Amino acid sequence: LGTQSSTFSTDVPVAAGENYFYTCYATNSVGASWAVPALPYGAQRIRYVDAGASGGNTGYSWTDAFTTLQAALDDCLGSKTNLVCVKGGTYGLSGALALNASHVTLRGGYQGAGAPGAFDATQWPTVVTNLGNVTRLLTVGAVSDGRIEGLTLTGGNSGGNGGAIAIDGASGITLAGCILRGNRAAGNGGAVYANNVSGLAVES
Repeated sequence: LGTQSSTFSTDVPVAAGENYFYTCYATNSVGASWAVPALPYGAQRIRYVDAGASGGNTGYSWTDAFTTLQAALDDCLGSKTNLVCVKGGTYGLSGALALNASHVTLRGGYQGAGAPGAFDATQWPTVVTNLGNVTRLLTVGAVSDGRIEGLTLTGGNSGGNGGAIAIDGASGITLAGCILRGNRAAGNGGAVYANNVSGLAVES
């Protein structure tokens, strides 16, 4: 953009389906600095989760990743295509996660470097488990176009239906490459319970 001394705008060409980051460099009589963090934009609304991150907790990068899964899910917008990238590790829950936005991919198994970088659920397993043995792990509401990928869900314990996952009123939901084990429910579906759901797919 060159040097700008007042309010300005510009059009930046981007490739379809790609994601980018932007920042700016400011200088005055006191000094100069890059604006941080760089902000993402593009085809997907990408947010990062790393339980051990100690940065700005914005979800914009691995350094500034959200430290909880729910914070990332709460930041998803149904009007956007959302990708939640979760670094391999163990994520303990004291209450059920809630997925209430459409067009969300929740994907585990990331190495935790790059943008978003490599993911392999076997090499960097992402385990979601129950800290108190009294909760379901994930509740999916009346959303559309949702994908849960590369997670190991274990230890879910529901007093109702769906020990690991309960899906109610949703459409176009895919469970891909997930491991569900050691979950139980007092009602139906120790692993997964689906009610009034259209287009539920399970992929290995």
